[in-house]
Amino acid sequence: MIANYFGSMVPAYHGESKEAAGRFPRTLNLNFIKKQDMRYGENSHQQAAFYIEENVKEASVATRNPGSG
Repeated sequence: MIANYFGSMVPAYHGESKEAAGRFPRTLNLNFIKKQDMRYGENSHQQAAFYIEENVKEASVATRNPGSG
């Protein structure tokens, strides 16, 4: 909520209207929670992590129960 407020203030501070900024915002603030570190694949020297949205109600691949198998 605070990030959205300050994000909307940036164009106003620089004298731009929302229309002048274009169809997409200049800044995009997204908050995710790290669910797990990922195992290496083709590039074993690179690290990776899997992130999910915090309060998602609908089912998705990210929130499913892997079960067994």
